[in-house]
Amino acid sequence: MVGIIGEGFGLYGYLPSFIELGYKVGVLEKSKQIIENRSELNHFSSKLNYFESEKDLFQHCNQIVLATNPIRQESYIELLVKERPAKKLFLEKPISINPTNTSLLLDKLQNHSINFNVGFNFFYTNWFQKVRDEISNNLRCNILIKWEFTSFFIQNEVDTWKKSRNLGGGLVNFYGVHLISILAALNFDLVKSKELLENDQSVLWEASFKNKTHHQIKIKLNINSENEQFFIRNDENGLILNQSKNPFSNSEIVKDKRDPRIENLKQMIISSNEVSYSNSIHILKKTNNLLAKILRTNNTN
Repeated sequence: MVGIIGEGFGLYGYLPSFIELGYKVGVLEKSKQIIENRSELNHFSSKLNYFESEKDLFQHCNQIVLATNPIRQESYIELLVKERPAKKLFLEKPISINPTNTSLLLDKLQNHSINFNVGFNFFYTNWFQKVRDEISNNLRCNILIKWEFTSFFIQNEVDTWKKSRNLGGGLVNFYGVHLISILAALNFDLVKSKELLENDQSVLWEASFKNKTHHQIKIKLNINSENEQFFIRNDENGLILNQSKNPFSNSEIVKDKRDPRIENLKQMIISSNEVSYSNSIHILKKTNNLLAKILRTNNTN
């Protein structure tokens, strides 16, 4: 059975994904009202196993999803590594509040031979395959990735950890790390990076990267934009690799009204049974090291 801790993406993302893949799922009793009040989730309620406490859930579930803020996730990881009730963990990004803590947790998970997966879902999009193939098939690439939207917490003036870099959030930690995982997996390293502020909050990140064969990737991420787009082009040949509203809206697997990330998440869950991008300790450590380098660079600019 898969046990889910977290009342956000854990419920509207992981819960339907695991059920649709045929898994039995357990959640905490306190999540029941949330599930039954959401139209896209209430039909799952009768299929779920409800537990009064986290201890009971951990004892009955051999796979655990941790979809919480980084501070809580770190404490859960420490607990689960110590007590080892689960055969597999599904973690959300960022793993911890900063790269230093993340590095320690990755080492601990590796040293204790814990099977775990991190929710870097960009690897399971159609456009990632196109970018990877474009780099493999061309001697020269100068790829632009432009991601623009208005974040939920800016649009709705929400006070959340996702705004605070000290709590593990912020422009690069929370959003940019998705792209950083892609860059790390494709063996790109940082050339330059900077963040721009509005009202003391980072809203725009611009960075450039290159690999050992001198392919280049430029990132422009704006989380306070009137535009909503996820655009990728190879400026060497003008080829557009993606043009959509968001990184997940180009899914060709299923087109429905649900959160589009569910289909990519299901692909990640399926691939978790073998070595893949989202559970390779090598790629996860490279991602964390690249994130640390970017944050240091941004601090000095």
